[in-house]
Amino acid sequence: MAARRANDPHYWAARALQARSIADLVSDEETRSRILAIARHYELIGERAVDRLKIRAASRVSTGGARRNADVNVFEDDPG
Repeated sequence: MAARRANDPHYWAARALQARSIADLVSDEETRSRILAIARHYELIGERAVDRLKIRAASRVSTGGARRNADVNVFEDDPG
């Protein structure tokens, strides 16, 4: 997996949504439960990605270093 995806909360939100959609199609309760657990883990990974982005942004501001993409809001709903 590319590091870019690992740090993209939108990617993980999409994966969680996809897993939940698949779970909706599954009739076996144990399987559905496992797929929903996977979806929750994707959400947790996405939350960690947000935390990493916050730390990185704070580090850029506090050190006065280069502020690449400083005008981009990483918390927007639109990943594009």
